[in-house]
Amino acid sequence: MMKKLITLGLMLLSASVTANATANIELNQQQRYDVEQLLADSGAKSLYLTRECGVAIDANKFKELADIKAMSEGYPSAQGVNWKKIKRNAHAGYKAMQLDAPKGELCTTLTRGNENKYQWVKDIAPETHQAAE
Repeated sequence: MMKKLITLGLMLLSASVTANATANIELNQQQRYDVEQLLADSGAKSLYLTRECGVAIDANKFKELADIKAMSEGYPSAQGVNWKKIKRNAHAGYKAMQLDAPKGELCTTLTRGNENKYQWVKDIAPETHQAAE
């Protein structure tokens, strides 16, 4: 039993050190561009969900989760990205989405299949509003 606890402790410590080391890796120019585009696209969808679907997306949480989003797509982090550029591109993307679907037509598409995808985020997030009908 003690051996299992020590092994588990070492695994957790190793994972923590690896995560901290990965979070501090600077992106090269191409990676930074790719991550900025990825985050701008996600930002545009978040803006659409918030404004057109009534699903509250906290901008501060979006920034906090940026590293996780980047890592889930295979990048080492979101360190060094240009947040002004991401915000500008996210708003441009949102405007394009709004022009294509001004009455919330994308709400179902954007939320379909994501109910359980990020369950751990939902468990720690404040209650969100139901999508507008």
